[in-house]
Amino acid sequence: MNECLQKGDISVDCLDINGKTALMYAALAGRTEICELLLTHGCTIDLQCKEGSTAFLLACSTGHKEVVELLLTHGCNIRQLDNEGNNALMHASKGGHNEVTQLLLTKQFLLGDKNKNGFTAVMNAASTGKHETLELLLSHAIEQDISPTELCNNKNKEGNNAVMLAAREGHKEVVQLLLTHKVDVVNQNNFGVTALIWAAERGHHEICELLLNHQQEIHEQVLTRPQVNQDKAKKYVDIQSKQGKTALHVAVEKERINVIQVLLKHQCDLYLHDIGNNTALLVAASKGNIDIVDLFISHGYDLDKTDEDCRTLFIRACYRGDIALVNLLVKAGCDITIRDNKKKGFFSRGYNGMDYMKEFHFRDVDAVQVLHCSLLLPHSPTHSLTHSYSLTHSLILTHSLILTHSLTHLLTPHLYSLTHL
Repeated sequence: MNECLQKGDISVDCLDINGKTALMYAALAGRTEICELLLTHGCTIDLQCKEGSTAFLLACSTGHKEVVELLLTHGCNIRQLDNEGNNALMHASKGGHNEVTQLLLTKQFLLGDKNKNGFTAVMNAASTGKHETLELLLSHAIEQDISPTELCNNKNKEGNNAVMLAAREGHKEVVQLLLTHKVDVVNQNNFGVTALIWAAERGHHEICELLLNHQQEIHEQVLTRPQVNQDKAKKYVDIQSKQGKTALHVAVEKERINVIQVLLKHQCDLYLHDIGNNTALLVAASKGNIDIVDLFISHGYDLDKTDEDCRTLFIRACYRGDIALVNLLVKAGCDITIRDNKKKGFFSRGYNGMDYMKEFHFRDVDAVQVLHCSLLLPHSPTHSLTHSYSLTHSLILTHSLILTHSLTHLLTPHLYSLTHL
């Protein structure tokens, strides 16, 4: 390379298709001697590639301290930003490069500086799980007359603070560190999501446990936060997003059993509705997850609770023809006589689960047989004469359906033979 440069056969600043120079690649690879050679032959030190990075930014992002020091001695632009607005400290902290981070902190980089998406160096370290780098950054906060708590509570453009980013990505040690600096765990981002909801959605049950073990302190923060709906957020565990979803809702949606168990242990509200009027159990039922439904039942869920259409979980299960769920609910002792507010012809009093099963799933022999068995089981509610009549009528219809299915099953082969004579 030295010989080529001396002959002038190639330009020292030639670019590849990504706009990178030889100096940039040498900085990326940590090749200090090549960087020095290129600099002595007059390469332009602060050229930017298509992403806006210079050799200095690239060296900081990969943690090559010797290259960083070399470029500094040659007078590189230390304040250069890339196209996303990231400075050198943001690059170094994101990669967890402590030596480079320490060096840059001596160059008066402001810890509160943000890129175009509102990320600070502290947020970068938190979101990538760089625990030691985060400690290093926070330890320098006092030198810049900023409290560590203030740095931790900075928000990006989406409204996420450092603990929310760490919780989302599953970095438990970082969450623990941030909690010691009194980070605002009650903070809700632009979508109303909290650190707990992020952790629940991603399945980080240990972080959920960690956050909820600070329940008393968190509860006090909730009570002093005016924008939090006091009626629906009595506890941190039950704070709802703008879609009305709690940590339990998102855990059920993603079928995070371990998270659900943690939330139930901390006595989350089982009956909160999202904006679609769905409780977490209704979400589990719609996904056909029997294990989660069974878990809710074991924690005392009121199976006869109705939604705005006066439909119970049993009615919904029958409507969908979910045999396994119907069977589970019947065995758990739900009231199968409850009717919704649907009015139609003969069923002017509304439909119960059995009506939906017969209307939409009468061709399903298994469904009819489960329905028949459910009618014969004893139920806790005291049935009125009207209910007794309804049960008797349903039994007659169900027996007829079972008989019809049996005859159809027996006669179909013969009918087929007759039509092909």
